[in-house]
Amino acid sequence: MINKTKKPMLYWSIPTFNKENEFPPQRKVYYLDWAELDEAQTSDVLSIVDSNKFDNIKIKKEGFPVCDNIHFTPSNYHNYRIKRRIEEYRQYFTESSMEEILKFEYSMLQSVNVDNYFESEKGERVCITKNKNGDKTISPYVPPKSNSITLGSLHSILALGYSGMKNKDKWMQKDSDVISHFLQLYESIHDSTIMKSYRPRITSNDNGDTLHCDIPTMESIVYILVLFRQMIEEKLFQQAVSRYRKFVDCEHKQCWVEWERDELLHFLNECPMQVSIKPMGINNRQLLDAFFYGSLIGHTKDKVHTENYINFERLYNLKEREEAIWALWWCLKMLAKHFSNVAGLLSNDFFHWLDTENIPKPSLCWQKNMFTWSKDNKS
Repeated sequence: MINKTKKPMLYWSIPTFNKENEFPPQRKVYYLDWAELDEAQTSDVLSIVDSNKFDNIKIKKEGFPVCDNIHFTPSNYHNYRIKRRIEEYRQYFTESSMEEILKFEYSMLQSVNVDNYFESEKGERVCITKNKNGDKTISPYVPPKSNSITLGSLHSILALGYSGMKNKDKWMQKDSDVISHFLQLYESIHDSTIMKSYRPRITSNDNGDTLHCDIPTMESIVYILVLFRQMIEEKLFQQAVSRYRKFVDCEHKQCWVEWERDELLHFLNECPMQVSIKPMGINNRQLLDAFFYGSLIGHTKDKVHTENYINFERLYNLKEREEAIWALWWCLKMLAKHFSNVAGLLSNDFFHWLDTENIPKPSLCWQKNMFTWSKDNKS
């Protein structure tokens, strides 16, 4: 049992393959035993998981395209690199379960998650690769070489530089507009309150009584759900990926962006991690639908599928209702990670093509300009 501490209870849910070519992998949950760390190690881990440090990191923008005075940058890369350092402390995490972890006495519950980190049932790190047929296989993990391309790492794929176009004569005005619309929505998602400043937190006293619980405003939830609905339900994300893969003259980038698309779709079919929600048997896509449709935000009840309404009602009636909000927040964060990676790559080549290939410029009005006034803004 972990004693009461001002440190957060850190848990790590690791996708684990218990048998060969098992997809999707099962998840094993581990918690960090702070007692095993010395003072320097404790300070280092706290610096890794401190969200305030992530917020204060300055991201270099040199070398990335600019459209209408809006910068597109690989916003998650620096955070991603810092968070990966938690791998150095893997040996100090002890296997448990969410049921047991929730019984521990802690000041705050916080998860650590490392992209593209998988293990075998023996606790050895493994990786997922694809053969020529596109089938996924499990293989021993080999640390990447300095010139390798890492799936999920925007910095790695951008190191290839700009790529030219193929099938240029088939590029139409609609292609420019779809890519532009996707980048507009991503920029709005990236700048939203939910993505930039909200963090789920609980403040409790020494007796374990909850004193305060941070919940996002309904306005911020409605706003972000409208954007995600276009990305997911109307498949704007997939349309943008499909067009880019069709025209980019680089097989490495085609494979990299295809992997991002497949990972997003796979995540939508996974179940939320919250213990109280798992028995409902809903996946992340159904969770989104419950909040957007079942909550009657997007439609009246007459137009909402009964399943969505029932799912929202079950979430609403949870003993700890905030867990449903946190499940939604985590779902949005994970999906936004894929949006961010794809937007960083697409914008890099798309604006290069606009400058060099004489393809049609986007005809869409830039949404943000309608709601932004400045003395010099004449457009």
